[in-house]
Formats: sequence, C-alpha cells, structure tokens
Amino acid sequence: MTAFLFMMGTVSEGAGDVSDGAARANAGQTEFADGWDRLSSGVQDLDAGTTKVVDGAGEYVAGVQEYSAGVNQYVEGVGQLADGSQQLATGSGEAAAGADRLERGLPTSALASTGSPLARAR
Repeated sequence: MTAFLFMMGTVSEGAGDVSDGAARANAGQTEFADGWDRLSSGVQDLDAGTTKVVDGAGEYVAGVQEYSAGVNQYVEGVGQLADGSQQLATGSGEAAAGADRLERGLPTSALASTGSPLARAR
C-alpha cells in the first residue's frame, strides 16, 4: 500500500509538472504567434519601403535627367553669349572705323564699300 501511495504521489506530482509544462507551452505558443505577427508586419513594412525606394530612385533619375538638360541649356546659352560678344566686338570695331572716317570727312561711298551700317544711316 505504501508503494501504491508513493506511486500516486509521484503521478500527482507528474500531473502537476505536465500541467505546468502545458501552461508554459501555451504561453510559448502565444509568444510565437505574436512574434510571427510582428515578423509578418515587418515584411509588409519592408515591402512598402522597397516600393518607396524604387519610386524614389525613379524620381532621382528623372531629376538628374532634368538637371542634365538644364546644364546643356546653360552651355548652349554660354556659347550663344560668346558668339554675341564676338559680334559686338566686331561691330564696335566697325563703328569706330566708320566714326573715324566720318570725322576725317571721307565720303559715304567709302563707308558703303566696307558694308558698314553707318553708310546706311547717312
């Protein structure tokens, strides 16, 4: 009988251990499910972030292309400015030569032979 009581006490203790283990397993399962939900949410956030990166990269490329086009326009404008400056310098030289001829009293026919606009002005 003592052995039987001892065995029943051991079984009772074992049943308590099993109950405690089941409670810990249940808590672990709940914690695992919560972690899985957080992981799933994190993956969705990562996907959304990746989409934003792709969109941002497209906007960056478009911005670089627009900047490049602006630089090309600037370079073209500088070239036009250089051409205009050269024309102004040439015209100033022609105007000075024409004014000198007028001052010396040369006939306008002499100016006409140079193609100067001063010949047309007289």
